[in-house]
Amino acid sequence: MTELLVIAAQPNPPGRDVTRPGSTTNELLNQEWIEIAAQATRSVIGDELFHETFTAGCLRTGVDALLRFPVGQLIARQRVRVCTGHGAPHWLGNTWYLYLNRDWFVWNNACGDRATLAYRGTILDSARYGPHPPEGVLHRVAGTDRLEPASNTVNRVFV
Repeated sequence: MTELLVIAAQPNPPGRDVTRPGSTTNELLNQEWIEIAAQATRSVIGDELFHETFTAGCLRTGVDALLRFPVGQLIARQRVRVCTGHGAPHWLGNTWYLYLNRDWFVWNNACGDRATLAYRGTILDSARYGPHPPEGVLHRVAGTDRLEPASNTVNRVFV
């Protein structure tokens, strides 16, 4: 069992998606997030979060590194919520909030997307959701995804 799992996402926050930089609010950008949970105590220094990239026609073009954890150790059952907009890292309860500091939405709604956690090229966990996720709906991980099996991977589908 992997020690770090992608467990939830809100890739399509409520409200109008406006993709031009500077044309949406930071509040709305921070309602787009991915949540990760520690299953056991571990250092997250050097762990990275990636997502898929696509053409306008939804052809996969590669992956984009979104975040490298700068510092930290998580204890079992602690979480990390990675929000798209701007903010200062902070703890709220057992959740560590980190920010991508972007001025535009990151997670792809038209094509679906995949959140992947890795450490030095080894995939720790991966989870995906399909195209056109419902607006403002929290997606939790359930089931398995066998589209891109890889060693050392626990693949999950957001439902």
